[in-house]
Amino acid sequence: MFIGNNLQKNSIKNMTLQKYSNRLAIGILCGSLIGLNTAFLVQANPLSSSLIAQTSTTKGQTLTPKILGNATYQIPDRGSVTLTNGQYQGDQFSVTLGKAIAIGDLNQDGTDDAAVILAVETGGSGTFMYLAAVTQSPTDNLPSNPDTYFLGDRVQIKSLKINNGAIRIKMLKAKPTDPMCCPTNTVIEAYQLNNTAGTLSPITLTEKDKQQILIEDIPSPALGDGDNVPTAPGLGEIQIKF
Repeated sequence: MFIGNNLQKNSIKNMTLQKYSNRLAIGILCGSLIGLNTAFLVQANPLSSSLIAQTSTTKGQTLTPKILGNATYQIPDRGSVTLTNGQYQGDQFSVTLGKAIAIGDLNQDGTDDAAVILAVETGGSGTFMYLAAVTQSPTDNLPSNPDTYFLGDRVQIKSLKINNGAIRIKMLKAKPTDPMCCPTNTVIEAYQLNNTAGTLSPITLTEKDKQQILIEDIPSPALGDGDNVPTAPGLGEIQIKF
């Protein structure tokens, strides 16, 4: 009886040891797998900065004042002119790149475009102000001017901005009682570039839209009264005061 009890105890002990051995083996195996996976995670290379940059929606070159000041523009009823350091001087008229420049995507292709102001003088007292859209070719990133829109005679640009593909302008135009040199009527306008036709078209704004633009598009002190007319850049450089 005593011997039988001892055999039974030894059998139970062996079974217990076998159970612990199995658990230990499983634990070692799991630990190895976890360690292996951890090693893979540690060895994996993080996403490089160059790959992250490729996911950006901004493509093409930066349209700097130098590029815009040496681009070719279409002047309605006068043909195309190529600026040199922000100016063109012809026999019958001159063109000057204005100070206000806005950068943004006009044609929804993920490439930065620009809106600029051109001043055309013909030798008389008038200074005819134009809004010019500048886009970049998706193949070679060269700037082009699909359209130029006449704004008025001696208008003063107070702010110029591209917002959600639309060009927003706040400017002063002369009232019937104002001398042309000194406009006092604040005008809010917006323009959209038609991708198919390649033309600038005015956008109808509600009074709420105009009030929003009036509040949001606040000019800097550099575009205060008397300082927002086009001027020739000094020392061969284009200066933006916006």
